[in-house]
Amino acid sequence: MENQDILSTKEPLKILIVDDESSLRSVLQKLLAPQGYTCFQAADAPAAQVILDREKIDLVLCDLQMPGESGLDLSRWIKKEHPNSAIIMVTGVDDPQQAQIALEIGVYGYIVKPFERNQILISIINALKRRALEIGERSYRQDLEKQVREKTRDLELTIGFFKESEAQFRSLAEGSIQGILIHRDLQPLFANQAFAQLHGYSLAEILRLDSILAVIAPHEQKRLLGYRAARLEGKPAPVHYEYQGVRQDGSLIWLESRVTVVQFDGAPAIQLTVADITDRKEATDALRRAHQEMAALISGISSVLIGLAADLRIIQWNKLAEETFGVRTENALGKSLTELGLHWEGKQIQVGLTQCQDQKRFIRLADIRFTHRDGKEGFLDITLNPIQTDDGRPPGVLLMGTDLTERKILEMQLTQAQKLESIGQLAAGIAHEINTPIQYVGDNTQFLKAAFTDLLATLRLHHRLLESVKGEEGHAGLIAEIEAQTRKADVHYLEEEIPLAINQTLEGVERISRIVLSMKEFSHPGTNQKTAVDINRALENTITVARNEWKYVAELKTELDPDLPPVPCIPGEINQVFLNILVNAAQAIGATAKAAEGRKGIIRIRTRQVNGDAEIRIGDNGPGIPAAIRERIFDPFFTTKEPGKGSGQGLAIVQAAVVGKHQGSIQLESREGEGTEFIIRLPLGIAAGVTP
Repeated sequence: MENQDILSTKEPLKILIVDDESSLRSVLQKLLAPQGYTCFQAADAPAAQVILDREKIDLVLCDLQMPGESGLDLSRWIKKEHPNSAIIMVTGVDDPQQAQIALEIGVYGYIVKPFERNQILISIINALKRRALEIGERSYRQDLEKQVREKTRDLELTIGFFKESEAQFRSLAEGSIQGILIHRDLQPLFANQAFAQLHGYSLAEILRLDSILAVIAPHEQKRLLGYRAARLEGKPAPVHYEYQGVRQDGSLIWLESRVTVVQFDGAPAIQLTVADITDRKEATDALRRAHQEMAALISGISSVLIGLAADLRIIQWNKLAEETFGVRTENALGKSLTELGLHWEGKQIQVGLTQCQDQKRFIRLADIRFTHRDGKEGFLDITLNPIQTDDGRPPGVLLMGTDLTERKILEMQLTQAQKLESIGQLAAGIAHEINTPIQYVGDNTQFLKAAFTDLLATLRLHHRLLESVKGEEGHAGLIAEIEAQTRKADVHYLEEEIPLAINQTLEGVERISRIVLSMKEFSHPGTNQKTAVDINRALENTITVARNEWKYVAELKTELDPDLPPVPCIPGEINQVFLNILVNAAQAIGATAKAAEGRKGIIRIRTRQVNGDAEIRIGDNGPGIPAAIRERIFDPFFTTKEPGKGSGQGLAIVQAAVVGKHQGSIQLESREGEGTEFIIRLPLGIAAGVTP
């Protein structure tokens, strides 16, 4: 069984499932039994305690809320009465405070229902590994302490007997479970069987070595020779230390050594008493790796994570916090948040920290503005969770911050798109409604024009007839009446003015038709895919649609290259780009003093073909953009307008559309007091999927 092999155990591991829901207990047992685990079930804490007293349970899966004693109460009892049993909380309560209490009790995991199959299996394997390491380390330490006591006692006896008789010393040393080596000037003089076996030699082979350096790892020799030199010079040197020895087969072994000066064959010599601590070092290394893995896990969390002690000094600062604020961990630890000088809404955060500590509850701070290390502004969603202590002090606080900047940008872009879509639908509907009356107004005016032409010809014939019968008798009264009516109607004036009025009406109808068509083309570009677009036509439509924005503050001049070929674009996106820049230009001019005096500025729009690109220049003679903020005008949420007058998204949307969606470029040229010009370049090459 794979899990059993991983944990290096011969007998099946026993797991106790404690939950008042029988269905959940059954589900967990069906999940765990095929993995080789022996499962027991209990519906409450008393039933679980009976099983724990009867069976050697390796792991307890425990619910948090149960009738009678809670999961936390049961966990405290288990840690006291059965400390070798690992505990994992499996609960439907997603409460960071409860989770913190459980972890402080000593549970190995906190899993919130509903959980995934792999999640529970991986958590169990990790908990059992950790349990095995901790049990092994406790056992090893106990054994080691016992051995040290025994070996120390043996050594003391050995030294005592050595004073009486060297022969008696040899006899005792040979029987010691510790390795003993006596050397003079690094030449072996005496070794016991334990020392020889530790290093994979026979006793005779040890004594034939030219130097004891042969049993010391090469990378340790400089350090140990340094100790020896200091000792010979009468300087302080360690007498108890760890080092790596080397066996005859080349493998390394960790040893704990104690050095003493003894008399051997009538002269001073050095005695090494060594014990094998390889297993302990491997256990220590495993624990260190576990700590490193935990640190890596914290660093890998995709949120800013800052741990604060009870005095609100920083005790944890993960990798994302470094990247977000530009402060290295070593420069943050031990300091307060205010000492770091972070560019965020510090007062609001301080209020939240105080509430979290005083009320000992979860606090959420939404949409906290901050400045990223690269100078760009953004938003954080911050949660503050109290870290409880048992000494009565205020709790520490775990601060987690999720960067909402990209989401906020997308939300604002979506809002803008929805607003434009609504406006587009409204404009399209208005255009449709206007089209019908404009059609019959135009048709009727054309009819009146033709009818008046015919009527005018008839009137002229009547005039000729009237002139011809003036001298004849019998018509004088009728002729006088006709002439009076002609003077009253001012027929000569009507002959001149009616054609002018009809022509002006037709011109007005044509102009309305052009406006309606521009509205229709602007609001319903027809596709969300790239297609060949007449940029000049798109600009003319934008100018028409935005006329009310600029006509009161500026004169608009165009220089549109008639030979500019169609450009592969997403029509709706490029219309929005032109509209945003044109409206910005009008607003910039409108904010100047000359606009307040009734003098109009100038907006100039030009197009041309440059090195395989279509170039569009939209400039104004407004106040210009200060040099200090030019690099930030395309940043999301950056605006120089008063609160409520702008979202800071207009130019950010422009850059995203030109660069991100059209692989083009956008630059600006600006001089304070003289104006600003945006230069947009769009590739003319036909992209995949573009309709020619």
